[in-house]
Amino acid sequence: MKNISLLICLTILCNKMLAQAPAIQWQKCLGGTGTDVPWQVQPTADGGFIVCGSSGSNDGQVTGHHGVTAMPDCWIVKLDAAGLIEWQKSYGGSSYETANSVLQTPDGGYIFAGGTFSSDGDVTSNHGGYDFWVVKLNDTGAILWQKTYGGSGSDEAYSIVRSADNSYVVAGYNESTDGQVTGHHGIVTNPNYWIIRINDTGALIWQRSLGGSQMCAAFGVDNTHDGGIIAVGYGYSNDGDITGHHGDSSQGDIWVVKLDGYGSLVWEKSLGGTWDDEAYSIQATYDGGYIIGGISGSSDGDITDHIGPAYDMNVWMVKINDTGAIEWSRTHGGSVGDMSWSVQQTSDSCYVVAGYTQSNDIDVSGNHGISDYWVLKMDDTGAILWQKCLGGTSADMAQCVRQTYDGFIVAGRTISNDSQVSGNHGNMDYWVVKLRDTISHVPLMAGNNQHPTVTIFPNPTSGTINISGIAEPQTIVYNTLGQIVITKTKANEISVAELPTGLYLVRVFDKQGNLLKQEKVVKTGE
Repeated sequence: MKNISLLICLTILCNKMLAQAPAIQWQKCLGGTGTDVPWQVQPTADGGFIVCGSSGSNDGQVTGHHGVTAMPDCWIVKLDAAGLIEWQKSYGGSSYETANSVLQTPDGGYIFAGGTFSSDGDVTSNHGGYDFWVVKLNDTGAILWQKTYGGSGSDEAYSIVRSADNSYVVAGYNESTDGQVTGHHGIVTNPNYWIIRINDTGALIWQRSLGGSQMCAAFGVDNTHDGGIIAVGYGYSNDGDITGHHGDSSQGDIWVVKLDGYGSLVWEKSLGGTWDDEAYSIQATYDGGYIIGGISGSSDGDITDHIGPAYDMNVWMVKINDTGAIEWSRTHGGSVGDMSWSVQQTSDSCYVVAGYTQSNDIDVSGNHGISDYWVLKMDDTGAILWQKCLGGTSADMAQCVRQTYDGFIVAGRTISNDSQVSGNHGNMDYWVVKLRDTISHVPLMAGNNQHPTVTIFPNPTSGTINISGIAEPQTIVYNTLGQIVITKTKANEISVAELPTGLYLVRVFDKQGNLLKQEKVVKTGE
């Protein structure tokens, strides 16, 4: 009964948020006079943020660039809660590098994944062409270790996630048939999905090349609730590992693959219509399914509500269940062109999406110029609760959005320096925008919430419980009467020795108040 009442309250809360878009709390342009392109932002345990991307600058706020600025470096920026730079570092060699995905690690440091052409500077080896590059940093940005992965062709990583066993899964594409790459489908210049698992020191555990005779690439990856892996991107084939492709090989489908923890293919799905459809983001959801964020130019097949003429891209959000079947599908946008790069489930079981829009009609209002950041929140059926355009009179493109305790953090690129954008250093800058939500934060309390990277152990226990998979968790322990018996902040080990023997409910939250794990734990005697 309590769970039913809570779900009703959450539904009411979502509906009340319909026209209440969050306001800008602060905005920061980061970079120099060159081209600086961010790809991802993540909240950090201290209330700040970590941003990754590439930089072609060696002035302004950027220092330590390797080689000529025409060859970008990875550029990582640590911000405090107010958006002020705590530290920034350029990583790379004399050739081309980019950082596409970053995470905070349980030791308080960071790990990022991307690509490198170099074999000098910070890069100690290269397999030929463009390699996956994974770099582990400490809490001040110093390199602890770095590894390249790939073969003699071009191989680039787009996404990295940490698993419950302290390993990391990295997804991208490969155009190699040698080195560390085996199992490539088709000719070498047509990329495959390439998914690897590495341990916490960067050693390769396994690799898997997935695809068909035409090109495909994986852009998003996440852990699944059963210990597997889910990845998404696009595919143009209807052979090899790919089935059910819509249309001919000149147009792409969203391609979703589910692997087990050892890299074996469990199932795959092609989603789309006869025109081009692609996905850039996927997340395991609280109900055991997945939310996919992408784009669609189709008006047939799996797409029934395309906006505007064919070819013009819409934001396309697809919710699938744990076997890949579509639960719902929604397109959003206007009459010109709209794109989604990032989606995240929010703590109230809704979804926040970020990308960019060139439209200013239908679903879109408030565009400031050529293209704006477009941030929208959807309910649990994909209907828009609110939307917000952010930017200036030039081109602005959001790449990533994440929920924070009191709103959202959005990162992307800008060449504007007017309207809502100020402080541009020249050419293209990172643009980070903090949105302050006017609705009080309500953490999810659904009964079956199980975040795949968080583990509570041992169970049963006589003395302590340990929390892995998150830095500085917030933990609440309840007895069978629903009373709170222990509250701990920023502790991964909790003593339960003084509690009576019996059954307890343990709930683990992150710093933003998101419920990540709840589990019944048995307390035994000595």
